[in-house]
This record gives sequence, structure tokens and C-alpha cells, in this order.
Amino acid sequence: MNHGRKNVARGVLALSFILALVLLAPIAANAQVTVKHIKVIVGPAPGSSGVTATYCDTGTSGCDQQLWNLGANGITLAGGQNLILTQTAAIPVAPGVNGGNFDTSDRVRPVPASPTTAECGTTGGATPCAVTIQLDTGSGLTTVINGLNTELNNFNTDIPNQVTHQEQRPWSAQPYVDAINYTLRLGYADNVHGCTTNCFPNPWNGSPNTIFIGAGQTFPGFPCAPGTCFDGGAILITGVTVLSGRMTGGGSIFKGDLRITHGFELHCNASDTPNNLEINWDGGNNFHLTTLLTARCIDNPAIAPPPPNADFDTFIGTGVGTCNGLPAAISFILTDAGEPGSKDTATYAISGGCTLMAPTANLDKGNHQAHKQN
Repeated sequence: MNHGRKNVARGVLALSFILALVLLAPIAANAQVTVKHIKVIVGPAPGSSGVTATYCDTGTSGCDQQLWNLGANGITLAGGQNLILTQTAAIPVAPGVNGGNFDTSDRVRPVPASPTTAECGTTGGATPCAVTIQLDTGSGLTTVINGLNTELNNFNTDIPNQVTHQEQRPWSAQPYVDAINYTLRLGYADNVHGCTTNCFPNPWNGSPNTIFIGAGQTFPGFPCAPGTCFDGGAILITGVTVLSGRMTGGGSIFKGDLRITHGFELHCNASDTPNNLEINWDGGNNFHLTTLLTARCIDNPAIAPPPPNADFDTFIGTGVGTCNGLPAAISFILTDAGEPGSKDTATYAISGGCTLMAPTANLDKGNHQAHKQN
């Protein structure tokens, strides 16, 4: 929002077909993730020009605003635990107004920066913004989001000099980051511009299993109650429970008229062995897994094998190997939906020495079996 006016008045469980993002967070034996540092950059979209605003935790330097105290060792999240980062109402962004210091849709910067606001939009003098988020979960700051239209920049629809443009957004239905041991979603909190219901994403401050770093503020002349006003982007990081065990089996799926066959034995902990995966198709093409790089076993509520033989039913993995003798990489999802296997599914994405993009399909023949940890 325009802060000068204040003074006057982002299946089934979300399973991405390409799962490269799982490489961004190392798996911990206890399935925890530690958020050590974070940096948010809202700047000109490609081909555009304008102001860049940066926001980060108090332990990261080189930011316009250091907003969130994550502690000396970071904040550790167990499976199902949330961390929400939003405005902190602690740094003046305009004369007499302390709140809205994470007003990402306006690229808010603290005084005496000039300009202190630069709306993300395409009309009325606003310019398009891009959003970059860097996260450190133990290996240094790494870019995990680099998007043009997100909740944080109001999908580039902000309108300058418009006090009734409501910006509230729920948490993105699918995570922008779906890593081995955490997910990251974006939202926006706005009870300043006339919103009366669902003004905050849920979960929010006070929700169970939620660590909330943020604060409301008073915006004189606006309809929110003193000390409760929010006009800020919001970030939701959720720890993911990583289950143990292994999955075995094989079978075939069809992509159109193309039959694709596979066989495997894979462990939920990629360091456990053996980990084998063979895929064959189209009269001679072969992928052979040599190294399982990442593995994540989860219980998808939409899958209910009767009876379950393990705590998980879905195996998500990435690896490297050879395809027709040449170096190749693979992302894949395998599910076990119970006997006889006709509801089990497979999804592959192979690149490098050869290419195979096989969207999720039920097994035509074969069976997948999830096993408990031995």
C-alpha cells in the first residue's frame, strides 16, 4: 500500500512432476529442518526497471531491513511444525508509521530511502516486480524461489493511490518449495484496505504448532483496530515428517501407445543400500540408476492401501545414472495403493543421455510394495 496515504489518513499431496527442488535441503536423520537465514528480494521484473527492496533475518547483512530474529542457531522445525515470517512493526517506513515493513507488494524500504515505496503492478505508474527468496537450512543461502508473479508482489496487480485495493491472499495451494524435509508457501496479510473476513492466511498467529514472527501495528485513518493492522507479505515454512522403509516392485505404464516398464528396490534413506531402478521403453531405450541422490517417503492421505504394510505409500526420489550408456538424471514418484497393484502409479522425468517425460499413470501390469524398516 502507499504509506504516504497512511500518514494522511501461491496433490493429492503437492507432488511436483519435476522434483529438482528436493536437492535444496539436506535430509536430517530426525526429519527436522533448521531455518538459519532467509533473504527476500523484490526487484524489477526482467526487462523492467525500478527499485529493489531487500528483507532478511537479523543475522544476515546487506539488507534494507533485518526483520526476523531466528536466533544464533536458527529455528528447528519438526514434522508438521510451522514457521511464519511477516511484518514485524519494528522499523519506521514512513514518518510516524512503523508497521508494514514487509509490504512486499509496495517494495517498502525504511526512511530515509527514497522512494520508500514502489508498487508492483502494470498500471498507474507501477512497474512489474520479481520475487527472489534465498534460504539457508545448513548449506548457506540458496535461491529457492525466483518468480515473476507471487503472493508477495500481489501477482503484479497493485494499484498506486488506491486505498481499497485488497491484497490478502491465502497460503499458496501448492508449495513453491517441496523439499525433502520442509515445504515453503507464500501468502499475504491485509486488513487495512477494507477486508473483513479471511484477511490473514491460515495458519496464522496463535495456530497450533506454529512459530509466528511478526506483529500488527497502528495505521492512523485506516479501518483496522490499533495495534492489529497488517499490510505485509507472509512466508510459511513447514517441517515435513520423513518416514523410513523401502519400496520394491515393478511393472509397466503407458504413455499414449508407448509401453514403459520398470523394476526397482529403493530405500527411504538414500544412504541405505541397495538402491536399484531400471526403466525400459520403445524397443531398446534403457535407464539404469547408479546413485540415488535424494529420497523422501510420505503417507499421502489420498492413498489408502488395504491394509497398509508400511507407514508410507509414496516414494519421491531423484538420482543419476546412465541412459543408453550416456550420463542421465531422473526424478520419479512411485506409489503403493494396495493389492493387486492396478491402482499403483509411476511418474518419471529423465534427461541427459536420453529424454523420457512420463506423467503419472496407473500400472497396466505389475505391483509396488512399500515395506517397513527392517
